[in-house]
Amino acid sequence: MRVRMVAVALSAAALAASGGCAQSDPVDDGSSSLPAAPVVSPTASPDDEPTVEPTRTYRPNPTPTGFSEYTAVACAGKVSADEIIQLLRRQSVWDASVRPTVKTGPLCSGTWQYTVFDVSGHDPLEVVTERQGNGLVLITAGTNPCTARVRGTAPPGILDALKCG
Repeated sequence: MRVRMVAVALSAAALAASGGCAQSDPVDDGSSSLPAAPVVSPTASPDDEPTVEPTRTYRPNPTPTGFSEYTAVACAGKVSADEIIQLLRRQSVWDASVRPTVKTGPLCSGTWQYTVFDVSGHDPLEVVTERQGNGLVLITAGTNPCTARVRGTAPPGILDALKCG
């Protein structure tokens, strides 16, 4: 009996010294009176399953112009290049002698517009406007229209068209 107690005590000490992990497979020589420890395999519980969030579809509120804010498309006559040219003249960007030609646009996204004009002897002029009430408001005009105001408030479709990244 005393030998068995010493063997159990030594086994317990060895197990504690190894940090609770066996170094090799135990050999059952029949000298131990302790039952073999059950082997427990990990099993997945329903709580272990990865959580999958449902896909959310964002549907923006319709804009007064009927244009999506997520793409820039041809304005289909709702805003014309002539309206933008007249606005630029009223804002003293161009005088009456300048004869611009439309290179791109106007493209509409939400209530915003983007147009590129070619002017003889000058770099192309990129113009961003917004429809407010019954008129257009000039947001910016120049060769680099990605201003802080545009980056912060323009709809995604205009930012994509401008390549503001």
